[in-house]
Formats: sequence, structure tokens, C-alpha cells
Amino acid sequence: MQNIKKARKEKGLSLIDLENISGVKSRTIFSYENEEREPTINNLTKIAIAMNMTVDELIDFRRIHDQIGEDMAERVRKLEKSRTANKKH
Repeated sequence: MQNIKKARKEKGLSLIDLENISGVKSRTIFSYENEEREPTINNLTKIAIAMNMTVDELIDFRRIHDQIGEDMAERVRKLEKSRTANKKH
């Protein structure tokens, strides 16, 4: 969630400032910014509202979309391969 860090810095907010405004612990925000944890939708919403942004502006939707798409495509390939193997038996 590098977008959280970028937005926070652009708005001139420290982690403590964002904690005080959003109610989300600064250590938790730090872990989101450094991709140690994925934010809950509740915390992501609090952070977005605190910075007068939308959740969409904070997440890298394209990256997430592409990653999920790749994962699903791999599952489809495995399923098709499994079905092909089962038809041969």
C-alpha cells in the first residue's frame, strides 16, 4: 500500500497525525505502508476519509486486478489440464 504512504506524505501528515485523525494505530498504518499487512476494508476506509480521499485512490487497483487475473488464469489452466487428463482415462 505504497499509495497510503505517498498520499500521507503529500498531505504533510506524520504517522501519528494520521493515527490521531483516523483512529488507526500508527504501527498498523506503518505495516500497511510497508506491505507487511493488508489493510482491512474498515481501516482502509478510515484512512481514506481521514485524508479526504476515496478508497479507490488509496489502492493500486490495476496491480491487484492483474494479480488476481493471473491467479485465476492459472487455476483455469490447471482445471483444463485436469479435465483433459481425466478424459484420457
